[in-house]
Parts: sequence; structure tokens; C-alpha cells
Amino acid sequence: KRILSLLLELHDTTDITIVNITNDLEETLFSDKIAIINNGTIVTKGYTNDVLLEEKVIKSNGLDLPFVTDLSINLKYYNLVDELIPTLDEMVVRLWQ
Repeated sequence: KRILSLLLELHDTTDITIVNITNDLEETLFSDKIAIINNGTIVTKGYTNDVLLEEKVIKSNGLDLPFVTDLSINLKYYNLVDELIPTLDEMVVRLWQ
């Protein structure tokens, strides 16, 4: 968490591109764009929120959705939210409205 915080601070202060390789999709919530690669092949790529909505693709590649993404998808199914909510803090604010 500390390293990720430092990388975000570095990006904000220098506006450089940072490439982070992970199989923890929770970390992708801080990204503008992501790509899912399986066995050297790009399975899907694009803006983070768009890719995270591809639930079947993510799960079929052995990955788990971030908690807040999974919650957003379920709340959207019941028409309680109208879009993917990227962070838990934002989720709390939206649900209190």
C-alpha cells in the first residue's frame, strides 16, 4: 500500500507514465487504463472502468473483481446505482445520497 501511494504521488507530481504489473485487480482501481494478459496474449484492454465491467472475461482468466467493482455491478443490477463506482469512499458517498 505504501509503494502504491508513493507511485501515485510520483505520477501526480511529475506526470510520468507508470506501468504496474499485478494480478491483484484492487490495484488497478488507481489506474487510468489496464490490460489483462493471459499466457502472453492480451485478452482485453482499455479504460479501467470499461475493462472491470467485463466480469466474465476477468473471471475466466482466473482473476477476482475488486470488491467495490463487484458491489457496483450488483447494485447496478438492482438499479441502485447507474455506473461503476471506482472507490469505496465514493461508494459510501453515493449510497448516502
